[in-house]
Amino acid sequence: MKSKLLFATLAFVIAGPSSQAYAEAGPSVQDLSRLAYFGNAIGRAVACGIDIKLPILTVGKWLSRSFSKAEQGQLLFLFTGSIERAAQDQKAGRSPDTCLEITRAFDSIAWP
Repeated sequence: MKSKLLFATLAFVIAGPSSQAYAEAGPSVQDLSRLAYFGNAIGRAVACGIDIKLPILTVGKWLSRSFSKAEQGQLLFLFTGSIERAAQDQKAGRSPDTCLEITRAFDSIAWP
């Protein structure tokens, strides 16, 4: 069920134009890439015990100001899924980076 919703969401977003007029066009492929990147970084950070409050608030504000309520719901689903997968992978040792590397990289991320 979860994979069907993910597929439907991605199909909707990829099929639409990638204009900055979010209300008409929806999220762009670039928006989805950024969101996945942020989710991956935050998930790894969670697994390493890094404080994520400010990045979560920053990403949340970006979603609120840039997308419609319907889009926010879909994007939040993708975002939280990215966080969960990245945290599980980091904890299980399936991440290519150590927590020290993640801590250094996390501090240099340009949040939206």
